[in-house]
Amino acid sequence: MGFRPIEETPQTKELASKYPKVKSLGTVQDYGGWDQIQKKFFDDGAVFDQIQAKK
Repeated sequence: MGFRPIEETPQTKELASKYPKVKSLGTVQDYGGWDQIQKKFFDDGAVFDQIQAKK
């Protein structure tokens, strides 16, 4: 299941001009591989922890 609607409705048509179409999704390799993702986002004190601390 995706995050963008796949059925056209009056609302999706109205919003389509505000948001560009997604041409390609990134891959794990685009972000340096799982080791880099883990280090940057999920290790202690990384991005995820920083976001949670601001709540």
